[in-house]
Amino acid sequence: MVISALKSISHKTQLLQIHAQILRTNLIGHPYVSLQFLSRVALSGPLQDPTYSQRFFEQINHPSVSHYNTMIRAFSMSHKPQKGLFLYRDMRIRGISPDPLSSTSAIKCCIKFLYLLGGVQVHCNVFKDGHQLDNLLLTAIMDLYSQCRKWDDACKVFDEMPHRDTVAWNVMISCCIRNNRTRDALSLFDVMQSESNRCEPDDVTCLLLLQACAHLNALEFGERIHGYIVDSGYGGALNLSNSLISMYSRCGSLDKAYEVFRGMRNVPSQALRVGEITVKGYCNWKLAMPCRWLVHCLEQNFILHEHGLIVKLQWVPCNLHQLVCNQGSYLTLSEGAGICHI
Repeated sequence: MVISALKSISHKTQLLQIHAQILRTNLIGHPYVSLQFLSRVALSGPLQDPTYSQRFFEQINHPSVSHYNTMIRAFSMSHKPQKGLFLYRDMRIRGISPDPLSSTSAIKCCIKFLYLLGGVQVHCNVFKDGHQLDNLLLTAIMDLYSQCRKWDDACKVFDEMPHRDTVAWNVMISCCIRNNRTRDALSLFDVMQSESNRCEPDDVTCLLLLQACAHLNALEFGERIHGYIVDSGYGGALNLSNSLISMYSRCGSLDKAYEVFRGMRNVPSQALRVGEITVKGYCNWKLAMPCRWLVHCLEQNFILHEHGLIVKLQWVPCNLHQLVCNQGSYLTLSEGAGICHI
């Protein structure tokens, strides 16, 4: 009865009533019931409340590994990840052996506030516990080293992984980009698909590699990624279209950027955030399109808003410093002169 009631509640008041019933009937000593209630209050959307879930957790006399895992995971997603590490330490002190999920959540707590020392300690415990072959756990450890700018340590973990899935490759590519090894990131696209690895890139891989191409102005490689996106059926993804527009624009291929833009389907009502675009050289082309969506000019930064577009020009061959283009208007960039007709 309590379990079915937990599945149907939608308000905090109902949750408090069930909590009272659990205490009154001493069901808090029942591992399954207490775990279901804890999961509901610690991890479940609008009812999620780490502080309240911790109070409930403290009422459980003999918490299991699953109880600890639920709480550590909850704190890894909260603004107080340190508490998750305290619980991880507490379970070891109480003689409860962590499983790979416990250590993975503890590593995510460390990632949350870039606590490298704590992550290293958890990594050491992974070997003591015999979990050094768990792929999900090793990927989390690699992500920690990556975000803490420990390139060599991240590479070592990656090299020692028994099986590298797409998520692991994505973390490694992200590590390369974050540690200013962007060319290495591009090389991993071929390595992961090689005969020895046989791992297919996914949409996240493509997003990361497009970011790397934009950074390096690697137009040819970006076109190759574009081809892979189309062949793999990811062409309809809005985030990939945005990244393609940004990559082509930064590489100076504005015609292709506009082609991607025109091919976009189901454009949302809110403005498209393309990001910062840098175009080298003079404008020697004419472009006419809704200003709300896309504007290109000499070495420009732009911010798109729901009701219009504000363009801050860093340098143009005229005295124009700011354009405010209202929704629905059109812009033409005249050749060479930097004159904007609205």
